[in-house]
Amino acid sequence: LQVFFTFEVSYIISISALKASTLFFYLRVFRLVNQTFTTALWFTQALNIIVYVAFAVTKLNRCKPFSYSWDGWDGRHSGRFINLRPLLIMHAALNLAMNLWMLALPMIQVLWLNLRKRQKLEVLFMFGLGVL
Repeated sequence: LQVFFTFEVSYIISISALKASTLFFYLRVFRLVNQTFTTALWFTQALNIIVYVAFAVTKLNRCKPFSYSWDGWDGRHSGRFINLRPLLIMHAALNLAMNLWMLALPMIQVLWLNLRKRQKLEVLFMFGLGVL
């Protein structure tokens, strides 16, 4: 169970790092587009960091004492465990909303590019592959 707990925390860090990497990629690709888009990217980056720091801190402090995370299941140890179900539902909703927002950000910019319709569709398709 200690390994599982470590994987949970690693997952939180990995997802946050992947989103940050994607947002920095968008900043690099669309750096000359306009200030509003750049501001939206930095706002999304800040939101990403806030959400995942808050979730990681809550996840790390869900049990008192800390070892109750992996020892509490047997009933021989005393401790307190916070119900994470509401937090997990909120995290899933925020994660989904942020994923959709991050998918829409480059597509909006591509629609404004001075390209033929076919080229726009090809570029949109490439960004759309991120859904997979």
